[in-house]
Amino acid sequence: MSLTSIWIGGLPIGREWTFDHLISIFSKLGEYSSTRFIFDVSDIYAEGSALPTLSKALHALRPSNVYVSLKLGFERAPAKSFSIMPISYQPSQLLDQFTYFYSLFPSRTISSFQLHCLPSTSDSYEHVLNDLSLIQNSYPFLEFGVCNVEKSEYTLFASRLMKPLSLIQLQGNILEQRLLLEFLSSFPYTNIIVNRALCRGYLRDTPFHDYHSRPNRTATILNQSTSLRDNFLCNLLASLVLLDIPISIAALHWLLSHSRFVHPIIGSREISQLFTTIDALIKPDKNIQLAISSINSLLNQYPTLNTHQLPLKALE
Repeated sequence: MSLTSIWIGGLPIGREWTFDHLISIFSKLGEYSSTRFIFDVSDIYAEGSALPTLSKALHALRPSNVYVSLKLGFERAPAKSFSIMPISYQPSQLLDQFTYFYSLFPSRTISSFQLHCLPSTSDSYEHVLNDLSLIQNSYPFLEFGVCNVEKSEYTLFASRLMKPLSLIQLQGNILEQRLLLEFLSSFPYTNIIVNRALCRGYLRDTPFHDYHSRPNRTATILNQSTSLRDNFLCNLLASLVLLDIPISIAALHWLLSHSRFVHPIIGSREISQLFTTIDALIKPDKNIQLAISSINSLLNQYPTLNTHQLPLKALE
């Protein structure tokens, strides 16, 4: 498989990954000259320090194959908390915000811009549409997208813009396929960036209790069918042990197998794990197709897992 681009989650930047760590990471990424690496980073990450830290490091050392996808749209949270509230945008506020962050980075380092969430009020919605259209016209070489949306929300928002969107970021993994399959069926040639690709116990060897929340929803929800997922994962782990393939690597390759337009985000916090994963994606194990087949075969045995997210119950 020829993997021309790999997305890397930016949550560790400014926290686990300091300036010196980033310089080390960039140095190693530069050795993968045929692969493009995109850091997916929001202005709210690391309490606001992620983008300045990343910018400083890229000014010091910027391999030609390293890029940034900028995400804006959430209120910055107080220290040691994580915001899930959309910004109530005023006229030109998003344009000014984008222009500021774009200016922090070396020329053409930012390759795409994503609205982190849709506005929650009608006035803010209209202001964002106007500003995003202006940004699209001023930066025609960028890709544009939206995160954390349902298909109907995305369709309506995209229809109001002067130019089409080319990115969708959503949550998706083996246990949570609904959004991925819905967007793939309706937008087969749009790049789909998949976050939380390794979440919900994928890096553990034991069953787990699954909690899930949508960033643009207020309820915290608990899965009613945890035992079914536990059973599925236990059977999957047993099949992958025989192939000597970690479930995290199998999960990423399974996502990649859907379409060349699907790009899972690597969420590693440890640098050694990051490069182990990169190597496993660029040079797949000889048994990786068997692993993907095992996943699909098991999904056929669990029809509730296949194509739809399991029933969820809101917690008060």
